[in-house]
Amino acid sequence: MRRKVETTTVKLPEQISRIGRVIETVFSCDIWEEYKELKAKLRIGEGHADYYTVLRANDEAEANYLRASRLLANAELELKKFMVEHRKTCAAMRSDALKSLKEEKLEGSRTKTITNQDLDDYAAVHFHDLWTAQETSKVQHEQTIEHLRVLVDAWKSRCRTLQGMVAKVRNTT
Repeated sequence: MRRKVETTTVKLPEQISRIGRVIETVFSCDIWEEYKELKAKLRIGEGHADYYTVLRANDEAEANYLRASRLLANAELELKKFMVEHRKTCAAMRSDALKSLKEEKLEGSRTKTITNQDLDDYAAVHFHDLWTAQETSKVQHEQTIEHLRVLVDAWKSRCRTLQGMVAKVRNTT
């Protein structure tokens, strides 16, 4: 017997707690635009031997490292928000699954103990589209965080490389 799972969407305030302008600055970012720009700027281009070009690239890399860190923080916040909703949605599906499996047990068509895996399996079968969407979105959010960590590390590495290039170019001129 398939039952409809009712979920509620709770609208949270823009900022639950404020610690000043830092939070506003860190978490006011267009994630897509920041990502596109930061990925595109990982190249220094021409002028590897020009001191001022390398110095300017170093300054920009340091600023972009901070932007990438802010982008990661925003994405982690979005993951936390998603996980709250994900838990609520899955809990509703699992609750319905538990009711149905208990009914089966009372009717005698089920004899074994109901496990967490049984609840997940029931939800995956009876709420296929919603379960699949939730699980897929969870993986996408988590993999995005991992990818953004790589981007932060790339900018950090770029900063170290350019600092070495600045010192080398300064010594040759």
